[in-house]
Amino acid sequence: MKFSAIATKASIVIAVLFLAISIFLILSNAQLKKEIFEAKEGSQKIEQNFKALKTSYERVKKESEALKELNDMLKKESSSLSAEMKETEIELQKTLDRLSDFQSTVQKSIQWFKANVNIENLSKYEKVRNDLAKCIKTKNECEIDLLCINEVNKENHFRYRYDGDTTGKADFLKDLELVYKQNGGDCEDFSLLFRAEYNYLLNKCMINYTRDRIYSVTEDTRIDEDYMYIICGTFDPWLGHCLVGLTKNPVESSADIYQNIKESVMVEPQNGQFVGYMNDTKLVKIFDDGMPPDTLHYLDFVITDDDLNIFYPYGETVAWVGYHDFLEISESLKEGVEK
Repeated sequence: MKFSAIATKASIVIAVLFLAISIFLILSNAQLKKEIFEAKEGSQKIEQNFKALKTSYERVKKESEALKELNDMLKKESSSLSAEMKETEIELQKTLDRLSDFQSTVQKSIQWFKANVNIENLSKYEKVRNDLAKCIKTKNECEIDLLCINEVNKENHFRYRYDGDTTGKADFLKDLELVYKQNGGDCEDFSLLFRAEYNYLLNKCMINYTRDRIYSVTEDTRIDEDYMYIICGTFDPWLGHCLVGLTKNPVESSADIYQNIKESVMVEPQNGQFVGYMNDTKLVKIFDDGMPPDTLHYLDFVITDDDLNIFYPYGETVAWVGYHDFLEISESLKEGVEK
């Protein structure tokens, strides 16, 4: 009985333990399933997040690669642009150098005309200056005798000489030093000499007289105009010739040429004689800017105190153009290039 009671108790204990274990296992299994389910859900979320991250990575990678390609392209373009800029800078500098050379040449030409406008400071012409003293008469006014200038030139053995004989060049404008050395020259050389001698006498008059009290004479003609310029062109019946023209007002730019020269008095520098009035002669005509010549006999260049002005009748622009105009144009071009 005692053993049976013990066995019964043991059976009960075992049953209770088995039941407890069963319940524990059931509960544990439910918890495990729950944990597994939750873990699975977490895993799915992680997988979804991973896929999202992977998608983002792929997008960023593509964008990065695109940016790299763009950067490489920009580097190449930058290098190309840099090379082009360098070449452009070199060409611009060459252009500026050419413009500077051109300006230097033009300025030298302008200086050449300034240096040959008067014999006053040329040592070789000392005797000529002394001889010219007799060509001035003074009283209430100062009179310059143009025929006397011609006589002085003859006395000093200045005569007409072709450029081909003296310089070996077909047409060459000599400076006053060379005119003296070679005892003369052709028509433009004589004009340069005659004007320089006249300007010397004019300056002598202006020491004591104002311009309105200075005049010139040649034979029976009185000339009150006292600014003298060299005028050259195709004269009728000559093919090409140069005279001197005396004007009332100064020619200070190419814009003054037509208005002043058309009123000028023409004198032959090789003998000092009166030729005629520009506005009343059939020998030659002068045309203004924008006026194409209607004759072969017209002035094609005028030499002023510091410039050579050429009448250009060809192309779209018909105009008088001088060294000062070229200098102004080159300055404008240079400013444009430098900007």
